[in-house]
Amino acid sequence: MARSVQTNSVHLLNGYALENAGIVCVPTLVTSSSVLSGRLKLVLCDYQLSTFWLSTVYPRTLRGAFKLRLFIEALSASFAGGSHLGTKPSSSKGISPQS
Repeated sequence: MARSVQTNSVHLLNGYALENAGIVCVPTLVTSSSVLSGRLKLVLCDYQLSTFWLSTVYPRTLRGAFKLRLFIEALSASFAGGSHLGTKPSSSKGISPQS
């Protein structure tokens, strides 16, 4: 039986990988220094993760409404048109798979 770890902590998963305990799926923002230093190696780089829904939930009050509206509009603009799908996030720039 294969063992697995499930957590919502990317830092715990990063530590798990650094202890040579297995393969993990974490954002490059969390693990980039370890990859660049050679402590971790990128694998399955061409594997595309499933997509997800992102929703905003907020109270209907006037307090902070303008800032909230700007934030929601920025989120919507950054995900508009599905252009983010299948592309590497900006934090991945400069990190390439090691052989």
